[in-house]
Amino acid sequence: MASKSKKIKILRVTALSFVNSILMLWLTFVLLSYPYVFFDEFPLIRYSSAFKNLILKWEKPPNPDNFAFFDIAYDKVLIEKTEQIISDGDTLSVPIGHQPITDRKKLAILFEAMSRNPNYKFLVCDIEFKDFTEHDSAMIAAIKKLPRMGISYHRDDKDKPVHPDIAIPKSKLSLSDLEKTSQKAVKFKLFHNDSLKSTPLVMYEGIYPKEKFRKGTFFYWLGDRPILNSFIIDYRIRPFGFGGNAVENDTTLKKKNPKAVNYSKNNLEEYLTFKVQTDEEDKITEVDSSFYEFTRDRIVFIGDFAVDNGNDIHETIYGDTQGPLILLNAFLALENRDNQITVGFILYLLVAYWFISFATFYYKTIYGKWIQRLTRKSDAGSFFASMTIFLAYFMTISIISFFTFNIHIGTLILAFYMNMIEKGKNFMNKKFSAKTVEEKVV
Repeated sequence: MASKSKKIKILRVTALSFVNSILMLWLTFVLLSYPYVFFDEFPLIRYSSAFKNLILKWEKPPNPDNFAFFDIAYDKVLIEKTEQIISDGDTLSVPIGHQPITDRKKLAILFEAMSRNPNYKFLVCDIEFKDFTEHDSAMIAAIKKLPRMGISYHRDDKDKPVHPDIAIPKSKLSLSDLEKTSQKAVKFKLFHNDSLKSTPLVMYEGIYPKEKFRKGTFFYWLGDRPILNSFIIDYRIRPFGFGGNAVENDTTLKKKNPKAVNYSKNNLEEYLTFKVQTDEEDKITEVDSSFYEFTRDRIVFIGDFAVDNGNDIHETIYGDTQGPLILLNAFLALENRDNQITVGFILYLLVAYWFISFATFYYKTIYGKWIQRLTRKSDAGSFFASMTIFLAYFMTISIISFFTFNIHIGTLILAFYMNMIEKGKNFMNKKFSAKTVEEKVV
């Protein structure tokens, strides 16, 4: 009878564990859909990523020849700053000083030259075009002729799009917002508000036009594969492996360390030549012929790449990182299928969740005797004791998932959920036992 009763218990617990593992799988994908992580997960993500990429060097850095970076951090000019005041019922623009702004004359010349020979893979202009200059019309005319291009815009506090002040065609715009947790950019969201495509997603569709993004019943899809809309970026290009210019990297850095991977950033003026007209004294700026060779078959990024005093710096798992690099790494994640949902990933989670569910339902507490001997503590009924064991388990599951599938899973919420399951089970068992004893007495 005892053996038969034990078999029945095992079958009952097995079935219950399977149901609970399905619920946990659903909860996992709900947590993965959020564009942020909980505070306890940031150290786990940072240290596991550093161990994987910096110590083990699992991720192979992409070829620097695939990219062309132009740093506009110091390409500034001063424009007049005005303030709107009302006087005698009329609105007047009153000058109050000057403010720095990206030199749009250089951009206009650069865009015009690129429109004549658009030999690049994709062009990202990560500049927030606020205010107006006399060169805007020429720049916009050049932008309209450029294919495969994305110009950044953002959202306001009410989650509404904030487009550039100047009349850039909406077909050229792409959302470059970053989701943050405690001022840290950890996750990246591809698709906002059921209508707004992010810059990395626009880049991917522009380079791979056959793989379109769409929203499905249960998952988001990119081409024929299900993906996560929000995911943790595994940085293939990191801020401390980025700097110098093309000439320095080719002549100096490669001589010192031929195996080193260094990503060049260039100033616009390196490819702009100045000529003086014979009839006038005005200087005419043109693009040097070597520019086309430099951009050929490359992804071109124009943005603020300054680290020390840049205006586009965000804290990530690898420290302060330039905004354009975050966008590029999110694109590389799509290209390398880091956020793809595979059958192996789902089966791995189901097995891991079934195991912890079975142990929780079968035994009185997850904080068993062998753990008590190991920790030399006997507080098996303690909430925090069980919580610690569950948290350690799900941290291990997350690390294995990251190394195997490149996906971190939530740890704190899953641990809390299982702790509540255990406490609820014990409460019901005590209530049932008390009722049984009472019936026997009666």
